[in-house]
Amino acid sequence: ECPNCRHVQTENAREDFTAGCPVCGHPVLPTQIRSYIEPRSFVTSSSEPNGRDPGLTRLRPPPAQEARLLSAAPDPAFAIMPTNVANTAWAWQDARDGRMFVVNKGRGFGFLRCQCGFTAVLRDPGPHMGQIQNGGHRSPYNLQCGLNSWHHEDLAHEFHTDVLQIRVDQPIPLPANLPVEQIDSWRESFARTLVEAIRLGAVQLLGIDQRELCGTVRTRLFGYPEVVLYDSVAGGAGYCQMIHTRHSMRELLERALNILRCRDNCSHSCRTCLQGYDNQLYWEKLNRKPVLAWLERLLNINQP
Repeated sequence: ECPNCRHVQTENAREDFTAGCPVCGHPVLPTQIRSYIEPRSFVTSSSEPNGRDPGLTRLRPPPAQEARLLSAAPDPAFAIMPTNVANTAWAWQDARDGRMFVVNKGRGFGFLRCQCGFTAVLRDPGPHMGQIQNGGHRSPYNLQCGLNSWHHEDLAHEFHTDVLQIRVDQPIPLPANLPVEQIDSWRESFARTLVEAIRLGAVQLLGIDQRELCGTVRTRLFGYPEVVLYDSVAGGAGYCQMIHTRHSMRELLERALNILRCRDNCSHSCRTCLQGYDNQLYWEKLNRKPVLAWLERLLNINQP
């Protein structure tokens, strides 16, 4: 994944990657290229098929990376159905063409998998790997393994679903005097808030459960954001198509605005506006007021 625009590139071999991102040209370092495997099934413990009592506490599992778009619509597709908001465009893909890619990197260092199928999450990139390799293990069939053939990789999954790409040809604004070391986190916070506001606006338009529609974001040239909405169910449920064909861009963005205005007038985000069970991983990043002002300028609302 490109650290600049979040474009995802997959290849069969490391040698097939170019030195820069094919979308934005940002340098791609060899250390940023990671191997992955797409598991077909899991066995958590063949020796304890009924599990065990977790007790009063348990280790919180690491979250998977949010899904990324693999199959971007071609540029001409954004002109098929013009929007009624200046500097915006959108394009829809059905589940035949819409491809999403989600990766689980464990606790950031990936997984160590033996050829027998035994797999362990890495706690660090060095000593823990050696402990696993030298500690002995049993296969998923509860047999002592003698292979000791290891692969360092992430776990990934690709699925097809309906996708709606929403482009806004306006850069993400930066506050005056923002320290350089805070620029990336500011942009990430702004983009995540924009995604959640638009996603929740779409949910309101369609009258569906929040969990039926997911969202992510990419960055285009000049720092322009692209919000990607997709149906959460593999194969698609038609929600993205309904937004695209039954509602206008202005309707969608005005719903997002209403959410950002927050009836409780919170400082950043709260359960009244942006926070929900399905986006709790991002609560600390949500900051409604900068995005609210930006969308109002885009829609020419409350402007002098």
